[in-house]
Amino acid sequence: PAEAPQPSAATEAAPMPEPAVLYSPESQGDGPAKIADPAGIAADNFFVYWANSGGDPSTGVVIKAPESPSEKFPYRALAANSDLNEVVASRVCIARDTIFFTGETRSLFAVKSLGGTIAEVARNFSNPNGCVYDLESTLFVADGGDNAIYALPANLPSLRALPYRTRVVDVPDPDGIALFGASRLRRSAASPFCGCHSGPRLAMALA
Repeated sequence: PAEAPQPSAATEAAPMPEPAVLYSPESQGDGPAKIADPAGIAADNFFVYWANSGGDPSTGVVIKAPESPSEKFPYRALAANSDLNEVVASRVCIARDTIFFTGETRSLFAVKSLGGTIAEVARNFSNPNGCVYDLESTLFVADGGDNAIYALPANLPSLRALPYRTRVVDVPDPDGIALFGASRLRRSAASPFCGCHSGPRLAMALA
């Protein structure tokens, strides 16, 4: 009988890359900044941001770090608790120069990517479980307690409380949210704050 063809190098599974530790609790941060129970993570072209779920007023609630560790530019606390907001961050997302995050409260918080005061931009969610930016003008927030996805304006020149939000999708217990693809949209329910001609499709990751 004829021998079975041998798999070529092209058909063989590529080896899995080895993960590299970029930052650890032993890494030196700027001043009192410390890595404390890192949770959700987001990145732009230059920096990585993560929720410091074990952070406090000194170690930081949200951390900003260069994409490659550098002694000259150590990671630093981007946002910390204040007398106004005693928050815990667990999920983060980026919208241009604003870092939005949710945690163990019913509110959505934000801080500018250069740092500064935490702002409570939306409240009275039931159980906000993360957010995502549509790259144009809208922020989507998954509310696991209310079984819904909400949309809010995202491009904020200055941080402030938003007076309204739009319920755009009913979905049972969403636990995370992401965007994918590109489609032709014109002020649809999926992009209510932008009269744009193109935009990403909405996708939910459910528990």
